[in-house]
Amino acid sequence: MFKKILIGIAVLLFVASSVWLGYYFYNKANTDQTEYTTEIPFTTVIIKKTVATGSIVPRREIMVKPQVSGIIEALYVEAGQTVKAGQLIAKIRVVQNLSGKNNDMRSINSAENQLEVSKVNLNNALIELERQKKLLEQKMISQQEFNRFQLDYNLQKEAVANGDRNLNLIRQNALQNSGQVSNDIYSTIDGVLLDVPVKVGSSVIERSNFNEGTTIASIADMQSLIFEGK
Repeated sequence: MFKKILIGIAVLLFVASSVWLGYYFYNKANTDQTEYTTEIPFTTVIIKKTVATGSIVPRREIMVKPQVSGIIEALYVEAGQTVKAGQLIAKIRVVQNLSGKNNDMRSINSAENQLEVSKVNLNNALIELERQKKLLEQKMISQQEFNRFQLDYNLQKEAVANGDRNLNLIRQNALQNSGQVSNDIYSTIDGVLLDVPVKVGSSVIERSNFNEGTTIASIADMQSLIFEGK
C-alpha cells in the first residue's frame, strides 16, 4: 500500500513538472524578441561655436599733439576723413614766451632731454623686439603677441621722430625776433580721423615730460583691426 502511495506521488510530481516546463517553454517561445538597429558609419564635420561679447577696434591709434603751445589758427580736416602720412592737419599760431631767452633755453633743454629719453626707449624696444623675434621663430610665442612688441617699437620710433621735430621747432622759435610764428601740424600715419576735438581759436598745450599735451586729432589705421572680447 505504502509503495503505491509513493508511486502516485512520483507520478503527480512528474505530471506537475511536465506541465510547468511546458508552460515555461510556451511563454519563452511567445515572448517578443529584442530588436537591434544598426547605423551606417559616415564622415562629417562637428562645429562648436562660442559667443563672446566685445568690440572690433583698430590695432593702431595715434593721438596727434602739438609740439608747441599756442592757438589753433586753421583746421584743414574733419572727423571721418581719410588722411595720409605727412598731410597738413592744422596750423597753430605760437605765442613767444614772455620771459625771453631763459624760457627758450629751458624749452630747448626740456626738448633735448625728452628726445634722449625717447631714443633710450627706442633702443630698449628694439632689443626686446629682436628677442621676441627669436622666440617667434622658435614658436614659443604667437604672432599676435609678437605684433604687440612690433607696435611698441613703431610707436617709440615715431616718438623719436616727433621729438626731433619738436626740438628743431623750438630752436627755430628761439631764433625768431618777432612775437609770433606759425607752426604746422601734420598727420604721422595713414588712416581715418576718428575725432578732431579742437576748433579754430582753441588754445592748445604742447606735449612735454610733465604734460600730455592737447590732442588735436586721433587717427586710426582701419586696415588692421582686432577683436577685444570681454
